[in-house]
Amino acid sequence: MKQVKTLLYFKEEKIEVTYKRMNSIRLKFNQKSGDFKVSAPSFLSENEIIAFLESKQDWIIKHRIKFKNHPNPVLFVYKTGEKHWFLGQQYILEVREVLKGSGCSILEHSILVLQITKGSTAEERADVLNEFYRRSLKNMLPTLISKWEDIIGVKSSGFLVRKMKTRWGTCNIRSKRITINLELIKHPQINIEHVIVHELTHLLERGHTKRFYNFLDQFQPGWQVIDADIKKRGLMC
Repeated sequence: MKQVKTLLYFKEEKIEVTYKRMNSIRLKFNQKSGDFKVSAPSFLSENEIIAFLESKQDWIIKHRIKFKNHPNPVLFVYKTGEKHWFLGQQYILEVREVLKGSGCSILEHSILVLQITKGSTAEERADVLNEFYRRSLKNMLPTLISKWEDIIGVKSSGFLVRKMKTRWGTCNIRSKRITINLELIKHPQINIEHVIVHELTHLLERGHTKRFYNFLDQFQPGWQVIDADIKKRGLMC
């Protein structure tokens, strides 16, 4: 028997259904496209498939929300006209090729100037922009960390800036050193400060206990709103 494909509308989702020679029904979600697909035995009726989807409704909603909040990153080539984030604001990239030297700077009217060596690759251009991001974040952090150390009543031994895929920050309790995700330089400053507060608070309470969250309520009232904004923005393009 040949596979037969059709479209089925379930709630607000358009789902591709493939009928094939199999014994059980399966539901898959494509992380890249955001599409749901069903593989179903050829003997199942549309009503039976809908009943199956009803049983998976919570799972479908969970994946749809996750996909909307964390879209796939845009693939940049770092050319004039692209939009890049810096401290919560989008800037238009203006690429200027030079014979030697490279760098990046902010101009008025939301222009981000990327000065690169003529003939450079997209990877080399990305390195120049990331170095600008790294330097900018490193310049900000000492003042912000000192501010919150005084408020919280702790003292860290230093900080690191790294690219991390799953965490916005970490705290090494033993060394008292915190690590901040480089991607945060694309977020508003208040988001950066919240991650600092979160990591410094671990110097008072190691785990995410009730005591830990009581400290957050004390040091940064309304932190939940900021935390939700960080998760909503995700890794910004």
